Amino acid sequence: AASAPADEIIPWVERQYRAAPERILSGHSLSGSFAVHTLLNRPELFRAYVAASAALWRYEGLAADMKTGFPRAARAGAAIYLTVGQHENEQLRNGMQAFPGALKDAAAGTAPAWSFADMKGEDHSSTPKRSLYDALEARYEAWRFPFFEDEAGLARVGGLPGIESHYQRLSKHFGYAGPPPEGTFLQAPGLQVAAGRHDDVLQMARTYAAPYPSLSERLTNQVGYDQLKRGQIDRAV
Repeated sequence: AASAPADEIIPWVERQYRAAPERILSGHSLSGSFAVHTLLNRPELFRAYVAASAALWRYEGLAADMKTGFPRAARAGAAIYLTVGQHENEQLRNGMQAFPGALKDAAAGTAPAWSFADMKGEDHSSTPKRSLYDALEARYEAWRFPFFEDEAGLARVGGLPGIESHYQRLSKHFGYAGPPPEGTFLQAPGLQVAAGRHDDVLQMARTYAAPYPSLSERLTNQVGYDQLKRGQIDRAV
């Protein structure tokens, strides 16, 4: 028998692109209904779902799918973020409001994690991008790393060990390697170069040479140029 599309498309995407195991399915309007349908019928395919302005009023068999799909999605550990615009038509708004209502009424432990936003001032064409942004921000809010821009700020977050520890915990939580983002990768060592802590920066450049080869090279060059400025010719070479 032919394999299901999910068993073909998802492996193909993960072979062709640098995709992480943290799969998120986002849809708007009819594709928002598709996201809800997938949550209720194959929740294990994705860890999170975003349904913006989903046309649930056209979803045949939704009540039956919710009855069996809510506990299935809860067991899979899935989560869904739902939105609707203030200026959308009445049928669509009613359908989108009824779905989180059913989630709210479900017994504890028998429904997936969920959130719902009724977006003030938005209409059917304006909800998709804002919904995706807000959903991603909400999902990763607990993993936002504190901002710093000087040595004191870097010390408050635990220095380089604090940064590495944070992203090691993130990697363990989500199940894949998540190194510090490039901005953090450059900002912290830049402060250390200015402070003359060259060995620490070179160690970081070696540690992250695989995920960030060009940035690792850039850090090594920064150390060398700073040593030249300090008259440390042999060390720079």
